[in-house]
Amino acid sequence: MSVMPEIPFYFDPTSGRDCFDKLPEALLGCSYSVSYLPMAFGAESLLLRKAWGAAAPGKTPSRYQLAQVFRGNDLQQQDPQGEAVSLAIAQTAASALALGLSELPAFDLDGQLLQGEGALLRLALQLKATAPGVF
Repeated sequence: MSVMPEIPFYFDPTSGRDCFDKLPEALLGCSYSVSYLPMAFGAESLLLRKAWGAAAPGKTPSRYQLAQVFRGNDLQQQDPQGEAVSLAIAQTAASALALGLSELPAFDLDGQLLQGEGALLRLALQLKATAPGVF
């Protein structure tokens, strides 16, 4: 019996929406758990702060919370300024840089960093190669 991988997913909420939207279909039939880690290599955006503002303190935002933010249905109408949001953004960026991340979107699959435009396809191929009966 294989262990379900926990996959950190680093993405810029202002430009990585396509990968976010395609992820469930691309990994259909695979067992996995995703940690959504919105981040940016440049200045913080309102969307990035809202994404982290939707998360419970000390947690990453869920797929549902992010979808609500992306649709403009987030409950927080104002800009979530605050120490917890700033800390989450800074910690995510620091951990991504420590991994050697240089492009978004990116996935960390058991220590192997898949990043850039084809990251989701490479992730899907690797997961499906190890999942019996997926193809």
